Amino acid sequence: MDSAGGFFASQQADDLYYGTEADNRATLDPPRIDRVRYSGPNGEMAQAYVRAAELLGDSSLLEFAAATLERIVGETYDRGHGLAHWLDDIDGVRGLLADQVPVSEALLDLFHATDRAVYLDLAQELMLYAMRTLLDDHSGRFVDPVVHAADVGLLRQPIAPFDLNCRAAHVLARLSRQTDRTDFAERARGALGSQTVRARSQGVEAASYVLAMRDVEFPKSS
Repeated sequence: MDSAGGFFASQQADDLYYGTEADNRATLDPPRIDRVRYSGPNGEMAQAYVRAAELLGDSSLLEFAAATLERIVGETYDRGHGLAHWLDDIDGVRGLLADQVPVSEALLDLFHATDRAVYLDLAQELMLYAMRTLLDDHSGRFVDPVVHAADVGLLRQPIAPFDLNCRAAHVLARLSRQTDRTDFAERARGALGSQTVRARSQGVEAASYVLAMRDVEFPKSS
């Protein structure tokens, strides 16, 4: 955790350190921390903190979630180009669905917890970017990543992640209710519908599809 907001990527596995009794660890150097702060995982951690603040009645958790999201968006967002993949790499990898969706989810949760319209506006902006650049209009699904002219090999073959499409549909359905924008609802139906066949083979991993189905409204047939 970064006291200024945000979470570091990981801490190195160390069998000796973690296998030593706690009282004896003082003589050992702690495992190295990878201090990269990735946008998507920080969005997911912020979302967990918003939920924990609600359950535990701890406003400090909500404040840290807000600081984390404001830092991620403030330091990595480039209008028209989405979020960068991690802090301190503004000119590197950006525009991944795996970053836009989790951060949008967390921003919506923060909006509901604080009633601050700026968080709703930011979530809307990120998903509009995703719709412009990562949406396959033919199939209705979102793909990742954006293909650039200089990309080679597998980078020129974007994938359509099952879980992220379901979560994107859920986010868009929530945005539609908050903004009364019918295009969000339409895209939510398209994204979720594109994953229906795949959902049948996902087993317990289809949970994200089921959760999205609760919020995505499909027109009733006559």
